[in-house]
Amino acid sequence: MPRVTLKDVAQQAGCSPGVVSAVLNKSKGNIGVAQATRERVLEVAKVLKYRPNHAARALARRRTMTLGLAFAPGITVKAGALFQMRMIQGIESVCHEHGYDILLVQGNQSDSVESALLRLAPDRVDGLIMILRNQLNEHYMDIVEDLKHVVSIGHTIDGDTYPAVLYDNDGAMMLAIDHLIAQQASRIGFLGECRSQPHGDNLARRNAFRQILTDRQMTVNDQWIHCRDMRADVCSQPWAGDAFREGYFGTRYIFEHADTKPDALVGYNDLAIAGALRYLTEAGFKCPQDCMLIGVDDSEFCTTSTPTLSTISQPLEAMGQQAATMLLQMIEQDAQNFEARPVTTQVLEPKLIARESTGVERVM
Repeated sequence: MPRVTLKDVAQQAGCSPGVVSAVLNKSKGNIGVAQATRERVLEVAKVLKYRPNHAARALARRRTMTLGLAFAPGITVKAGALFQMRMIQGIESVCHEHGYDILLVQGNQSDSVESALLRLAPDRVDGLIMILRNQLNEHYMDIVEDLKHVVSIGHTIDGDTYPAVLYDNDGAMMLAIDHLIAQQASRIGFLGECRSQPHGDNLARRNAFRQILTDRQMTVNDQWIHCRDMRADVCSQPWAGDAFREGYFGTRYIFEHADTKPDALVGYNDLAIAGALRYLTEAGFKCPQDCMLIGVDDSEFCTTSTPTLSTISQPLEAMGQQAATMLLQMIEQDAQNFEARPVTTQVLEPKLIARESTGVERVM
């Protein structure tokens, strides 16, 4: 059976192929299409089971209509990896709106990531989004430079050479600490990452935590801080890198060794705080009465735990949407549906979501 073309749809709908193209490709150009005509074209396309010829479209536009999405070493996408999936959903929503596909590549080790990036040649993708947890290794720069359009999420690439979408980690810690102080906490501790090479976001949160406590003239007690730098042996523990277990064993270590127990803990993410809650419950402590807890991310489980967990939101979907929009703007600077202007790095703001774990009553 021959493939249904734009001309076939146009003939049945009683209009020109240009009008059909404007409707089906959601163009925002010079062709104004009446609503009745638009609906008729869509109905005919549905009846004829029209499917766009992506290869022909890409050839006509001299573009692949595909964006590359690459994860740095140590970041993998798998079932249940909510952090990555929420970000991908944001990227996918923008790509779908503008008719782009996504080519996802990843690898666990440096060499596999390099091989993956090499597959993203300019003739396969129109641009690249890189999700980073740390600064990109200089080893990859030659590969990235081959791709004209690149946007990163999480960290910048080569300073300001490429635009990025970042998260305000300092602002997140400020919101958390100020909320705990407002809730009468006076002995605030921190649960950090314990792997040998912590992610950049988590280092930034730990450093901001110390600085903000100092700025607020609060006690910075190393006995209430658990992370790689506070215990020489922690990196060798089998649970290092598992945020939930880091929170569990970190809280246990603090409560068993500190001269005075903290009355509040800030976690580098929500899973660490979930682990802390498990330990407090097993050890007979009450949250928030004995120790308040607050994390970062606004994970779904924060609303279903007992008590519900306070958190600082990280707008992962919005970060993905922003990165994809910036990349398409770079690619389509001349298109009428994009305003031609410099694409610059964007920093998205955190938001406090106070719940029961910091003494806020549940709203039913």
